[in-house]
Amino acid sequence: MSLIKSNQKKAINVFSKKNISELLKKIYSSKSNESLIHNGGKICREGGDLFDLEHEIVDGLYLRRMSLNKGTGIISGIHKRNHVWMLLQGSIKVSSELGEEEYLAPWVGYSPAGTQRLIYANERSVFQNVFKNPKNLTYLDDLEEYNYCTTIEEYEKYKKNN
Repeated sequence: MSLIKSNQKKAINVFSKKNISELLKKIYSSKSNESLIHNGGKICREGGDLFDLEHEIVDGLYLRRMSLNKGTGIISGIHKRNHVWMLLQGSIKVSSELGEEEYLAPWVGYSPAGTQRLIYANERSVFQNVFKNPKNLTYLDDLEEYNYCTTIEEYEKYKKNN
C-alpha cells in the first residue's frame, strides 16, 4: 500500500485503475517525507506519524490491523483473494471501481479479489483485514506475496496463471 496524507478529501473522488496506476507512478518518483510515504512499489509497513500496523498470525488466518490518523489517505494493494474487513473505530471514505462510500464504525465488510481502494480517514480510524492463510505462512513478505499485488499488470498475470 502506498500512503498519502491529504487535507483534500476530494482527491479521493475519482477512481479508475488507470488513474491509480498513473498516481502511483508519480508517487514512486517522489521521495518519501512526513506527508508522503511509499515503499517504492512494495507494501508499506512503516507509517511514521500517519499510521500504525499490527499483524497477528493464527492457525489458518492472517490479521492485519491498521490505525490511520485523521486526514490520512492510503492506496491499498490489489487484493488477490476475497477477504473480510472490519472498521473497528472511526469513520472512513472508501473509493474503488465500485464507487465511493462512507463507513462509520462498527462495520463489517467483504472485499472481493481484484479490489484496490483509496481510503481516507475522516477521523482517527482503525480497521482490520482478515485474510486466509491456508499454508500457515509466518513471514510478512510471504503473507503479502500471497495476498497482494502492487500493480495492475502483476494482478492480471496472477489471474491468468491461477
